[in-house]
Amino acid sequence: MALGMEKTDQPFALNQMLIKMKKEVAVNEKNQFYHNLKGTVLKRNKELDFEVMELEVGEDIERKVKMLQLDEKVEYVEPNYTYTTQAIPNDPFQGFQYGLTYAKAHDAWNYSTGFNLKIAILDTGVQTDHPDLMGKLVTGYNVVNGTTDVTDISGHGTHVAGICGAVTNNNLGVAGMAPSASIMPIKVLSDNGMGFVNHIAEGIIYAIEQGCKVINLSLGGPYNSITLQNAINYAWSRGAVVVAAAGNSGSFAATYPATYPNVISVAATNQFDQRAYFSNFGPWVDVAAPGVDILSTYLASNYAFLSGTSMATPFVSGLAAILLAQGRDNTNVRAVIQLFADRIAGTGIYWQYGRINALRSVMDGL
Repeated sequence: MALGMEKTDQPFALNQMLIKMKKEVAVNEKNQFYHNLKGTVLKRNKELDFEVMELEVGEDIERKVKMLQLDEKVEYVEPNYTYTTQAIPNDPFQGFQYGLTYAKAHDAWNYSTGFNLKIAILDTGVQTDHPDLMGKLVTGYNVVNGTTDVTDISGHGTHVAGICGAVTNNNLGVAGMAPSASIMPIKVLSDNGMGFVNHIAEGIIYAIEQGCKVINLSLGGPYNSITLQNAINYAWSRGAVVVAAAGNSGSFAATYPATYPNVISVAATNQFDQRAYFSNFGPWVDVAAPGVDILSTYLASNYAFLSGTSMATPFVSGLAAILLAQGRDNTNVRAVIQLFADRIAGTGIYWQYGRINALRSVMDGL
């Protein structure tokens, strides 16, 4: 089975839902409401003002959510959905960092390299002692267990981190898209590449609190989450650029969070500058980036070729860091990435704007 595409009959945490009460509901009234639900509040998020609630074993979460959506005290309620990584394994001898060439990264570095920018990689963690990442990583956080242990067992997060910001010009391994940016690994997915919405939302908030200006989400799912959209809006309102994978089902179907308005959604292209067969597509997709047979850092201090919109996404995140380092704001960065993308075949059909061009972007298309 393809990495990150594990099938599950349960698209959300078995007994958990995310609930936000209306502001005018008094604390004692809220507590009584929760007591009547016979549920336990596991965690409260003060920034977005929602609670993670666990109900009794055997409760029908979907039925309960539909019932609570009708209650006038509730602003919104939804299951605690699961999202997954968006990578698939590949033949490891089919390319060699053609992505940087297509994206005109080498030329763009003459103008900006992402100096003093922090990119948050919300993923399965990172191999922190990988020789091609050491010196680029800042202390991260494991949202899943509340520690700073971001050990990557999957390999997905380590691969994504290398595409975004591997040490460059060190006579070793690969080059990262944003050579001078630092990487903050935030573990929001379990070792099998799956994670709950509340962890992803909390990871976004943590990244913003730590000063990250780019948030890479090489993950997604078919479930629309108000909680996650609110977290992304929170990040955007604080000047961050959020980039997310369009998904790997090879279909027109929307993937969340990529489809949200304050996200740059990314499809994948191959070595022939064409849409990758697995990449989702449609008018909700903003841009494309190389995502087939991408060489990057991997577990055991090795390197591997992987494919997926997960791999395309950090190219765009790296470009966002390069542009932010020029003193731009997030609105300008998004506009520049879109407007100065190369209108390769499929533009206007598979994605709106084209495949990213770092050189044209840093020069504003000149």
